[in-house]
Amino acid sequence: MGIMRDNPQNILPQPASAITAPVLIVWGEDDRWVSLSAGEKLHAAIPGSEWATFPRAGHLPMEEQAEAFNKRVIEFLQK
Repeated sequence: MGIMRDNPQNILPQPASAITAPVLIVWGEDDRWVSLSAGEKLHAAIPGSEWATFPRAGHLPMEEQAEAFNKRVIEFLQK
């Protein structure tokens, strides 16, 4: 409930487009909490970001598809 209550206060101090660090955005294709399209919009807003989706994963791909998630993160970190 606190997350829902405080959501309007969770505003970035700058637009996502100002992020210059390497970014890997991961999303579960079956996320019912935050839609896949929201992730796609975030990806589009951060120049140069990488986008990775995980089939048969919901809001927690790091738990639901741990092996695939870890592999993708390691690949990203090795660049």
